[in-house]
Amino acid sequence: MDKREIEALLGLPTVPVEGNGAWSYAVVQPDADWAQVESLALERIGLQEQLGAAIVAGMLEDGVLRLYVIPDLTPVELVARFRVGTRPGIGATGGTARCTQELAAVEKIIPFHVYSAGSSGFKCKFAHKATLEQAQRIEDILTVGMVGYVAEMTEKFDSWNISAKIAAENGIRLRWD
Repeated sequence: MDKREIEALLGLPTVPVEGNGAWSYAVVQPDADWAQVESLALERIGLQEQLGAAIVAGMLEDGVLRLYVIPDLTPVELVARFRVGTRPGIGATGGTARCTQELAAVEKIIPFHVYSAGSSGFKCKFAHKATLEQAQRIEDILTVGMVGYVAEMTEKFDSWNISAKIAAENGIRLRWD
């Protein structure tokens, strides 16, 4: 797919990412915050298969938040490329290698599309509707990035049912604080 076709589908102009092969990023408003760029990625998640590329709100080594169009990596490879779980100060409980290993196991249960990735967070939606049984298996696998779920359960004095949240949201939200 050429640049014009990609831009027509995205509804945004794109710029090639230097040194990253066929990668590009969509030009969004310069003062957009993470939530806005992530929202743009989520709105376009259905285009990923048509484009043959991931559409990811993310930050690479340059520290600039962008909406990337990435045609050449699997979802698990994206985790490694965006160094998910490497936020400074998280110690031995995180890290890209462990996160990659766990998400590779999740992908064997149910395929997913990444729409947000960075050193302190990761979000994806499943390729099809997850069952509660699949969500329970996923919860059993994940040991990193569960801070957000735990905080929500504690704040709301909710029952400890992360798998129900995973199934209801049909995706995963990992974060490192």
